Amino acid sequence: MPDGLIVIATDGSAAAAKAVEVGLELASAQASDVVFVHCSPAAGPLFAADRYAGPSQEKIEAADPVLRAAAEAARARGVQAKVEMLAEHSAGDIAAALAGVAEGLDAGMIVVGTRGH
Repeated sequence: MPDGLIVIATDGSAAAAKAVEVGLELASAQASDVVFVHCSPAAGPLFAADRYAGPSQEKIEAADPVLRAAAEAARARGVQAKVEMLAEHSAGDIAAALAGVAEGLDAGMIVVGTRGH
């Protein structure tokens, strides 16, 4: 993925849908790729089944409708996208996990929605 990679957090909420929309607008304008990240209870069983190689993008999308919808939105806009599923955490842990994913990917930006406001 090129420099300027954008990490977009999503959880299927209205605020996250707006983050997906804004993130994809930015990606389109900057010709950037995106990685969608969702903390999901499905992560444990999915990764346990593919312990060594990890699940494919297709398996993640099949198991997680939130990530599937985000990836479909990216494809509809012609934006290259990957999906990452993380185990569920508390709110503080989610922020740290999201920052860790972005750092590991050398992302140029993280896009998130608001929570409760």
